[in-house]
Amino acid sequence: MRLAAGLEGVNVVIRVPESEAESQEGQGRLVARHQIEGWQLWEIPAFGIDILTPHEVQEARGLSDVLREGIALETDRLAIAVGSSFLQSVRWRTGQFRLLDAVSVLDTTFEVEFYVDKERVPASVAHVPLTLESNIDRSLSMNVHSVIERDLRGNTRPPLIDVLLLDARLFQSEGEHRVALAFAAIVLELALIETLRIRLRRANAGTNREIDKFLDEISNRLLSTIILSLLNIGDPSYRERCKTVFEWRNALIHGKRRRVSRDEAQIAIEAAQKMADILREEPKRARVM
Repeated sequence: MRLAAGLEGVNVVIRVPESEAESQEGQGRLVARHQIEGWQLWEIPAFGIDILTPHEVQEARGLSDVLREGIALETDRLAIAVGSSFLQSVRWRTGQFRLLDAVSVLDTTFEVEFYVDKERVPASVAHVPLTLESNIDRSLSMNVHSVIERDLRGNTRPPLIDVLLLDARLFQSEGEHRVALAFAAIVLELALIETLRIRLRRANAGTNREIDKFLDEISNRLLSTIILSLLNIGDPSYRERCKTVFEWRNALIHGKRRRVSRDEAQIAIEAAQKMADILREEPKRARVM
């Protein structure tokens, strides 16, 4: 598979070997699964990056060490930046929360490419193989590579809500339930506030400034119960869970509780995920109305 991304005068191609990247189901090798929490981890195959520049490097094989090191310094920086963006997009689009490792360059080789489709093109290619700084398999599902390519071409970054949700699941899987709950509560608050802001503006409940001031000043306990109820968002039991998550979070950050169970972290993550899903549905809701 080849994922291409254009960056200011250069063309960057990410190479993921087909034989390693895809199985019959379009995914890599499954290396771990958690039935209760509902997550799966897939193997990351080795991948490389080609950097095609519009500058011709004469006698690439005979480059001096100083010139070669200078070129490699720039291409390595670009390759690591693109490789990191690639992994972040994969993590976001596939839900594989363990893609946190940085990437590093194994080696860089150069070659001069003079012809493309039988036409001479003055250009050089730097081949940069990358490796993950990790001793264990990491997850990668490549059945969404077209979406990932669009992310790279458009420099689309994962929304903060999605990044924090993935981090919450990661910390929960590692037994760090306090951190998982804290991250999930942040997601819940972000998604809740934005959903209410959209609904209140749509209902012409006040000026944008008045709505923002109202949301800033009212407590999360009231936002997650009374206001959600008034706007008919979620059922009573879900609204009560949202209030409980905020109470757990407040007790945690104010030092009133020291422990968080796996089940409590899971409740917080599920509440945050549902509110994030509600927020994502708002554009469709507006079109229907």
